[in-house]
Amino acid sequence: PEQQGLCLNRLSVIVPGTQRTIWRDVDLVLEQGQSLLVVGPSGCGKSSLLRCLAGLWSEGSGSARLPPSSHIFFLPQKPFMTLGNLRQQLTFPSGAAHGDGGDDLWGASGDQASGPGSAGLLAELLEMIGLGSMPNTKRHAARSADQELEAAPLLRKDDTGVARGTAGSAVQRREAAGSSSQVQGGSHVEEGEQGVGCGPVGVEQVADKALASLLEDVCLPDLLSKVGGFDAELDWSHVLSSGEQQRVAFLRLLLHTPRLAFLDEATSAVDAPTEAKLYNLLKRAVPCYVSVGHRMQLLRHHTHVLEHQGSGSGAWTLWPAAEYQKKMEASVML
Repeated sequence: PEQQGLCLNRLSVIVPGTQRTIWRDVDLVLEQGQSLLVVGPSGCGKSSLLRCLAGLWSEGSGSARLPPSSHIFFLPQKPFMTLGNLRQQLTFPSGAAHGDGGDDLWGASGDQASGPGSAGLLAELLEMIGLGSMPNTKRHAARSADQELEAAPLLRKDDTGVARGTAGSAVQRREAAGSSSQVQGGSHVEEGEQGVGCGPVGVEQVADKALASLLEDVCLPDLLSKVGGFDAELDWSHVLSSGEQQRVAFLRLLLHTPRLAFLDEATSAVDAPTEAKLYNLLKRAVPCYVSVGHRMQLLRHHTHVLEHQGSGSGAWTLWPAAEYQKKMEASVML
């Protein structure tokens, strides 16, 4: 059976071009109905897990099991604003809707010259989100999806479909006292609950009425009148504020309804009430998701927390969200 959530087995991640291990022997199982908030100080490597699982970083060891790439969605802090009209902007990346499970970054397939998973667009996306200077970016952009998979040891697949690490030296396993090496229990999504949005459909197949409804859902009720309708073609990265761009990205996520979503500070530019509404929509639409964030109010929208230990050893501690909340409240009272 296909993987539904996320499974990490002794995953270690090394910063490319260095000997610094920022994730060491992390074991984690995230089931459907569960969610994870990754917390820690700036620069500790929170976002590096997402880069690793996306195939952008390849140094380390261990294995990761994920759903097919066509059922995974990544939301960066600064969303990519594509060219085209508003309808195309809202339904980006259109290739993910038509994907057949290929191994490119966005789950796209088909037209590799212009689709969201093309190597050229990957390089452009990396530039847009501030990763253009990442080691080996030009080399990665020049390769096909299959070559990229082979070049990323942490995501190299065996015959069972598991992505296994083959690079890096063996490290001694260390588990934090009082923490569990497996996510268990706790669900914010009831069994049988249906996701919101239109599901994975093509750009031409999404009704304007459905898109308008989603704009209401993500707190953009006036966007249509503001820009002049779905056929308006504007410089979206300048017309839309950072908060509006993040809400557009959330609409894309709700529209594609993936099995697993990764959000990297994806609500940092919106206010607390809007953030709460977006995450409530997310919990109904996506059965399993991982967030990187700083705001403590995000706790209520996740079942578990993965906390950086701050020692520079690459150690992380897994907490049920309720227990982590109690720990944080106790530390404030000291």
